[in-house]
Amino acid sequence: MTGPLTGEQRKPFPVAQTPTEEAAGRFSPDGTWVAYQSDESGRFEIYARPFPGPGPVVRVSTGGGNRTFWRRDGKELYYIHDDQLMAVSIKESASSLDVGLPALLFKAEPRGTFVPQTDGQRFLYLLPQGEVSVPPITVILNWAGQEK
Repeated sequence: MTGPLTGEQRKPFPVAQTPTEEAAGRFSPDGTWVAYQSDESGRFEIYARPFPGPGPVVRVSTGGGNRTFWRRDGKELYYIHDDQLMAVSIKESASSLDVGLPALLFKAEPRGTFVPQTDGQRFLYLLPQGEVSVPPITVILNWAGQEK
């Protein structure tokens, strides 16, 4: 967000507002597109729309998807489909986004978190290591009123 600290340029506004659920939005590296997951087709798919708009919404995934990430140069978009990390080539023009066909990169633990390297040739992939048990919390009420 640019502009003075006050005024219309700093006012939040919805990017996608439909009767369906949209989540996990990510801006393209140049800030002109936002990719997000939406269940408008009946299952979560990946979509992209120009930012701040207006313009056409482009469907990126073909068989479901969630948790999207852009390659730093904006030429690829990654997302998780079931237990697979998918990649889609991206070509931006003045007012449109041309997307390629999704390609499987590798099997991926759906609960993991990934970050693509700048050129998309390697990924940092964090995997959860088993279940984490949280110890119970003990709350003591009226502790200041108790005598020793």
